[in-house]
Amino acid sequence: MWRGRVGALTVGARNRCGRILASKDIDYSGLAEWCKTRKGQVIVCEQLGADWLPFRELTKIKGLKNKSTEVIWTNYPMILQYRLFPL
Repeated sequence: MWRGRVGALTVGARNRCGRILASKDIDYSGLAEWCKTRKGQVIVCEQLGADWLPFRELTKIKGLKNKSTEVIWTNYPMILQYRLFPL
């Protein structure tokens, strides 16, 4: 069901029938396990509050209407990411 591509993971965007999946339809524990077993560098982005992986705060984003906090999980050390995106 999950599909990957070079540079990005299409996170459950569509199921095999082409239907867009709602977040309630996603098996997050299965997705977490899938992310943990990938080879090479893996970076998973989410919004603050996601708890299906041990996410860490990356940066705060200010849009035209709303503010949000981007969190990531990576299988690489976080030191490099913090240098790239200081809070």
